[in-house]
Amino acid sequence: VVSDENYYGIYVNGSGNVAYNDTFINNEVGVYFAEQSSHNILEESHVVNSTNFGIVVLGRNNEVEDSYVASTRVYDGVLVNGTDNLVAGSTLTGNGFFGIEIYGSGNLVNGSYLINNPAGISLNGTYNTAANLTISGSRWAGVYINYYSYHNTVEDSRIYNNQIGAYV
Repeated sequence: VVSDENYYGIYVNGSGNVAYNDTFINNEVGVYFAEQSSHNILEESHVVNSTNFGIVVLGRNNEVEDSYVASTRVYDGVLVNGTDNLVAGSTLTGNGFFGIEIYGSGNLVNGSYLINNPAGISLNGTYNTAANLTISGSRWAGVYINYYSYHNTVEDSRIYNNQIGAYV
């Protein structure tokens, strides 16, 4: 599937769906997992030149794996505001604000590359984990942990060449 110049490249509202090896270009929001979505997988896909967000995950137990998110113009490459979601093995580069911004709880970001975003990753919820990341080239913070969040973990990550490594 190639989705070009839509408001949503794909809007996922159900459960048990898989989008594999798809391309989403020039959409307002490349991929949108609605609040009711669960157990869906986006894998080996490209989300490029979205206006607002590359990928938005609002549901629970959804996965974004081995995908490439680049050049989101205004906001985040990936915004997660749900529970028990996974972002793994993905590359996020040149996005408008954070490479990945996490709200909610129990979410895992693992084995991903956040390169040349204004800020790398933001943790704003509870019991979220960022592990095995490479974060570089952020014009602000590589890692930002908001003052009202708690019990978040950043481990086994390489954070270098940012204005601030971690802002806690």
